[in-house]
Amino acid sequence: MFKIHRYIYYRLYIWNLKSFGERDLPFLNALLELSLIIYVNILTIILILDEIFIAKTIDRFISTQWLAIIIVVFVLLIQYLLLFHNNRYKKIIERYENDQVSGKRNEALAFLYVGISIILFIIAIML
Repeated sequence: MFKIHRYIYYRLYIWNLKSFGERDLPFLNALLELSLIIYVNILTIILILDEIFIAKTIDRFISTQWLAIIIVVFVLLIQYLLLFHNNRYKKIIERYENDQVSGKRNEALAFLYVGISIILFIIAIML
């Protein structure tokens, strides 16, 4: 699971590097984009659970705005620890820059993950 997480980060980093260049901090943009995808996944799960249990349980316990803030901070903190602490992102980039064998399969999985995340979020909103 963490292997695909690191690879998605790497692909987002490469996309940012090619699209905007080094001066636009591609390593930080990739972190924020991956955090956004994970946040969307969490929101999708919450929306689906809220629809299944119809009781709107989330609104009973905590303000929706505070819940969103807590989730965002939590996701960013976890992403920081997984990717940035002790410059791990540099090791991730070095590792995948030299890995040509598993690149195509991992690349397909990364795009599939992002695509499915977006589609499920749209479906969850429409429920």
